[in-house]
Amino acid sequence: AAASVATSFVYTPSECVKQRCQVSGNVKAWQAARMIVRESGVGGLYKGWTAVLCRNIPQSAIKFFVFEKLMRAVYASAAGRGSGTLPSLAV
Repeated sequence: AAASVATSFVYTPSECVKQRCQVSGNVKAWQAARMIVRESGVGGLYKGWTAVLCRNIPQSAIKFFVFEKLMRAVYASAAGRGSGTLPSLAV
């Protein structure tokens, strides 16, 4: 969860700028960033951060839970067959 918070803190401003570019039409990223900061201050770059966290934190928790369960199943399967090596698992 901490990694999701840190990652979203870094990527939320770029998402905000990207969305402004998409909505505004023919606006370059630096122009959009300046518009956001001029209109809302630096905090304007983080509008929607709460929504991003509400999406990313549960997603990360579910992803790691499933990964752990899957790896335990793979280890149990390999141990049950008596093979000396673990099977490869593409995730």
